[in-house]
Amino acid sequence: MKQLGIMGIRVKGRDKHAPEVQEVLTRHGEIITTRTGFHGDGGDQGLISLTLQGDFHEFMQLEKDLTGINGVEVQYLKF
Repeated sequence: MKQLGIMGIRVKGRDKHAPEVQEVLTRHGEIITTRTGFHGDGGDQGLISLTLQGDFHEFMQLEKDLTGINGVEVQYLKF
């Protein structure tokens, strides 16, 4: 049974790390149903929110891949 989840991603050093974050999100695109992003007023931080649908292990792998990037923090809820 597929689960639902919400994931928040903070990217510090957005200009430097955004391409790598984008690559990870693209690789896990099959579990991402909604994505929104905000980068503030010219700062070097970004905030991305995701709505997820998939298996718990897929959520964990996405989190692991994202937190493997320097400057990325992840928090999420699963339902």
